Amino acid sequence: IANLIQQGLVTTQQGKGIFVTERHKITFSMSNPLMSFDAALRQQGYQGRVHSLRFQRIKASPEISHRLQLATRSAEVYWQEKIIYADESPIALDMAYYPEAIAKTLSAQLQTGFTYSTLLANGIDLNAAKVTLESIPATYELSEYLAVPLGMPLLVFNYVAYQGNHQPTVCGKTLTRSDWTCYTAEINTD
Repeated sequence: IANLIQQGLVTTQQGKGIFVTERHKITFSMSNPLMSFDAALRQQGYQGRVHSLRFQRIKASPEISHRLQLATRSAEVYWQEKIIYADESPIALDMAYYPEAIAKTLSAQLQTGFTYSTLLANGIDLNAAKVTLESIPATYELSEYLAVPLGMPLLVFNYVAYQGNHQPTVCGKTLTRSDWTCYTAEINTD
């Protein structure tokens, strides 16, 4: 019961019993992947915040170099991991990679704010994105970060966001709790 309470799935009332918490999933649009996470949370009545776990300069892997279209294979990038909260519940772990020039300038702001909102507030207008969605089971580390049972399905939103003339600005993945979130898309043939 304590685990269910921690996950926000039930509440208890002294002398009355245990009650299932009524909750609607937070919806994120695949049709508009550039909408900031915090804006989507606000629209649905949640207070969003982030907790930065790490923000460090690393050598870019070949995959990250390719996704960010870096000129040299030995380029360095900034790697960030942060937990995203809806009210007081951890709902996602975001792992982002930034080109050195962007991250060095916005280091303090990226560590305390949401990625897309921080970039936009600093004059970096994201105008395109490439996204994919998949699922993975929660590992021990992920279950600790997101307060979920080991093996619980997590939705993985992989992204590369671009500015200007199709210049990659950030890439990464956001692992969201499947009990809290869903992704939707509207398709028009008109």
